[in-house]
Amino acid sequence: MQTPGTALLVGDDPQVAATLRRHLMRAGFVVHEASGEREAVRRTEEIAPDVVILGLAPSDGAGALRHIRELPAVGDVPLLVLSAQQDVATKLALFEMGADDFVLNTCDPSELVARVRAILRRGSDRRAVRRIGPLRIALATGDAWLAEHQL
Repeated sequence: MQTPGTALLVGDDPQVAATLRRHLMRAGFVVHEASGEREAVRRTEEIAPDVVILGLAPSDGAGALRHIRELPAVGDVPLLVLSAQQDVATKLALFEMGADDFVLNTCDPSELVARVRAILRRGSDRRAVRRIGPLRIALATGDAWLAEHQL
């Protein structure tokens, strides 16, 4: 059976992270974790996940989202924001910054897993970066990076 994908779970609440990790792993995902804006950006670039689930405080989450979108090889990674903020202005701002989906952090974990699967289905053709050790290749453009250096 094929693995659904690799997820990077970024959060500042250990209990929420533990619950989501457990549900994602049960669904077959390989789950990596990060705990803050800088670590989220570094880990996204390092592991090139299939999806990033971003559950940070609004200021850190917005910063992480912005910086992840700027990454040359993996900036198009599908990104789901998990937040307690319910106001429309916050949601719209996050979508404008590049979020692919938004879920309240009080949602049922099975809904979150379903939304992650939906994001991956929609984006499967759009994101074509392959990794071979330290080599990353953007299949759509032919751009390649060896570690941090573009070839």
